[in-house]
Amino acid sequence: MKTADGAADARVTDFTHTIDGCPETSDAWFDVINPANGIPFARSPDASRAQLDRAVAAARHAFGSWSSLSFAKRRNYLQRFGKALGERAEDLALLLVREQGKPLAAAREELSRAPVQIEELSSIEIKNEVLREDAQGRIELRYRPLGVIGIITPWNAPIAIAVGRIAQALYTGNTAVQKPSPNTPLTTLKMGEISRDILPPGVLNTVAGGNDLGPWMTGHPDIDKISFTGSVATGKKVLASASSNLKRVTLELGGNDAAIVLDDVDPRAIAPRLFWAAFANCGQICVAIKRLYVHERIYEPLCEMCRSALFRTERSTSACWASWRTPDGLARAFLRVAMRWTVLVISSRRQSWPISRRELGSWTKNPSGLFFRSFGIPTSRTSFAGQITRATASAAPYGRRI
Repeated sequence: MKTADGAADARVTDFTHTIDGCPETSDAWFDVINPANGIPFARSPDASRAQLDRAVAAARHAFGSWSSLSFAKRRNYLQRFGKALGERAEDLALLLVREQGKPLAAAREELSRAPVQIEELSSIEIKNEVLREDAQGRIELRYRPLGVIGIITPWNAPIAIAVGRIAQALYTGNTAVQKPSPNTPLTTLKMGEISRDILPPGVLNTVAGGNDLGPWMTGHPDIDKISFTGSVATGKKVLASASSNLKRVTLELGGNDAAIVLDDVDPRAIAPRLFWAAFANCGQICVAIKRLYVHERIYEPLCEMCRSALFRTERSTSACWASWRTPDGLARAFLRVAMRWTVLVISSRRQSWPISRRELGSWTKNPSGLFFRSFGIPTSRTSFAGQITRATASAAPYGRRI
């Protein structure tokens, strides 16, 4: 492939969709950016509507024979697939770092979980349930596969989330069409490539695309269910689109999770756990802490301990904030999370909100990439708006430790 001026294009293009067990490219491609430097390093095929239709048709055709297999036979296929992923884990982890931006250790951990997820999910025994059995008769609940499942996954943990959804769908006798985030399509496409040598054609189809592909899937008349993981705003659109033919929908959306800290905890011990519960994976986890409710008796010491945890993290991990991906469009969201948390852990007084970026310190965006290089944290505990809610003693009767 060459650039517009005729020079050789260094962007990697050896990525393909998996449709009916075969590799397919597309007429259109889109860039995949390395968040460490903001430079496109690869190109992903951009699936057309016709390619999606072929993927769905392949899944529908494979459904009959796949669903007729026993759980044990499907388990065998899936565990072989998990083993193959494990054997390629190091290569996939290196690719995941380049497209997603998480540290190599975190990428390796995500890939290492994939075979375990498959093993555990495909080992669940699904039995018929007797709801009633008496002189009048017997009522039995039996589980039957739905058909073709559309799986739409996000960028924050692209393999871990995809593997979980795929294993559940396939083990229960369904076939699937899986679409990764356009921010992180490559590792998922390679996962689809690995599946070609193991799973029967059409059982798992993997297609990548831009903003049009998701709505095409959610509104597709021959997809029986959508599994979507992502934002609340997009989840609403998914639900509305899927209602066109009343397909079933499972949504895993961003939350507004709170941590409740009662007065019998050790602030020094709990502060680091609260910090990482908010900041792991750059805070891009659906169950990450967004709010703290703290018993008034330990409010002041917990503020101090959380502030200390923030300082220790910055000093002990010089590349901490440059370790997590903040892709274009999400960089500002990361800044808001970090600003709010900094306010949470530094302050113990209520003043006006929001605070300015200048007040927060020397946040600087790396000019050659999409990470925040560093920031200086103010030392005053009283100069910012307190966002830790002070819980009164009346909360104590409702429980001890949460």
